[in-house]
Amino acid sequence: MALKPLQDSILLKPNQIEEVTPGGIIRPGTATNSQYLKGTVLEVGPGKYGPSGRWQVIKGITKGDVVLYDSNYAVLLDDTDADGNRLVLCIEGALLARDDAA
Repeated sequence: MALKPLQDSILLKPNQIEEVTPGGIIRPGTATNSQYLKGTVLEVGPGKYGPSGRWQVIKGITKGDVVLYDSNYAVLLDDTDADGNRLVLCIEGALLARDDAA
C-alpha cells in the first residue's frame, strides 16, 4: 500500500452495506442515507502532539479492526486497494466505536 496516514489519521476500507426492505428489495450501500458507516482499518497514523506538548499515540485501534465512523468527517479518496475498492481517510475523532463482534 502506497498511502501512509500522518498524525492521527486513519486509512479505512469501507464495508459494503446492503439493506433489505420488508418487501425483499435490496438497497445497495450507495442508496442509504446514513452518515455512520462501518469500515476496516488498513493503516493507523503515528499520533500527534497534544495540548500539553506531549506525543499522543492512537490507542485502541489497530490494523484489521472494524470501526464505526462518521462519514461527514471522512474523505473518500480516489486511491483504491488491491480489490479496486475506494479508500477512506479520517481522523481519530471521526471514529465512534469499534465492533468487537466482527
